[in-house]
Amino acid sequence: MKSFKLTGFSKVFSFTLKSHIKNKRFIITTVAFSLILMIGITVLLFIYTGSEKNKKNYKFDDLDKVYVSDETGFGIPDYSAYFQAMGNKELSNVEFVEIEDCEAFVKENKKKSDMIVINQYLDNDEYIIRVISGIDVDEKKAEQFANLLIPAFENQVYIKSGLSQEELVQILVPVDISVSRIGEEFNKTKELITIIAFFIMMFLIYFMVLFYGQAICTEVSLEKTSKLVEQMLTSVTPYALLMGKILANITEAILQVFIWILSAVIGLIGGNFIVMNAYGLESNVVTQLFDILKENFKGQGFSVAAIVISIVLMLVSIIFYMIFAGFAGSLVTKPEEASNMQAIFILPMVVSYMIVLMTIISGEGKVPLIMNLIPFTGAMSAPGIVLVGNLSVGWGIIVLAIMIISSLLLLWLAARIYKGLMFYSGSKLSFKNILKVAKNK
Repeated sequence: MKSFKLTGFSKVFSFTLKSHIKNKRFIITTVAFSLILMIGITVLLFIYTGSEKNKKNYKFDDLDKVYVSDETGFGIPDYSAYFQAMGNKELSNVEFVEIEDCEAFVKENKKKSDMIVINQYLDNDEYIIRVISGIDVDEKKAEQFANLLIPAFENQVYIKSGLSQEELVQILVPVDISVSRIGEEFNKTKELITIIAFFIMMFLIYFMVLFYGQAICTEVSLEKTSKLVEQMLTSVTPYALLMGKILANITEAILQVFIWILSAVIGLIGGNFIVMNAYGLESNVVTQLFDILKENFKGQGFSVAAIVISIVLMLVSIIFYMIFAGFAGSLVTKPEEASNMQAIFILPMVVSYMIVLMTIISGEGKVPLIMNLIPFTGAMSAPGIVLVGNLSVGWGIIVLAIMIISSLLLLWLAARIYKGLMFYSGSKLSFKNILKVAKNK
């Protein structure tokens, strides 16, 4: 077998990479999306924090007296005793005064701008707690006050029903539903974070591969069918020409992804700092996020080792599919075949993506081990599944080794086919011909 010569590889690689990163399209898309990430994340943090800030917890220390009218027949609950039992010192000191006719009382005292009147009544089989407030009382404050009265009123209804204290305790116990397998601890928050993390990793891999994979497939096929190829091969071997093109595109993609990730991190940290200072907060969404991850995954997911392996797996997965795109481009023998050969690259990627997506949805964030060991599906599933801890770091390293070996073998095969079909002019290309070219010494 002839030696696997890479004469001229560095020239092809550097020339292709420089021409790509100096391209206006690359510069504009990279800078524009980086700015969108940084500014967008900061704006989202402001919107989120502002909306949480607007959910104001009003104080009722200025509230001395509240007038209550009951039209339900259950009577007025001992609101003061209820709030005292709940540890609400502000409202336990409020005097709740019973009135007979709500409408008449409001008319007589309409000049009292700071007055709050509660009217309990039954309307179409539904109990209503109506709050009538003076013009100096904030409507949201009055609404929040009414919501605080609901549990006390419900207790009054249960008491009037004639149930014993033990029966009341049983009735008031909240009921929730959870589903989990034997030996597994159910955690709804963890499941939600797991699915979101999967989707983010999968979408990033899928769209990066789709965008750059098509570019590699087209570039390799056009270069191969160009009339200048004979002149280029006088100073560069076919292996070096193909590998230089593929690896330059891969480097470009990784560089762009790295810049975008860095921009997102800057936006998250910078936005968090700006929001914290603007609102005078001690903690914000970023620290809350880390607290949630720490609480729910307990070291199994989102650990330092899991994050590192997951990022490396994501990059290798992108590389694997981009090499596969170069392999599809190497099969082109005529310019008119370029669009057909792209289907060889796109179809397996889309099918693998859909299989993993359906498995994640139906399996509640879990993927069978065998699916991670197959390069085509593993490239889509392994980065996310290692990140959330559903696949151990040890297995993640094994999957990574499989992906690297598969990528190198695919690159070697693509290079042999690229060289063997460089001047192919025989009958229509078939699998038998491709196999013969690959075996050719």
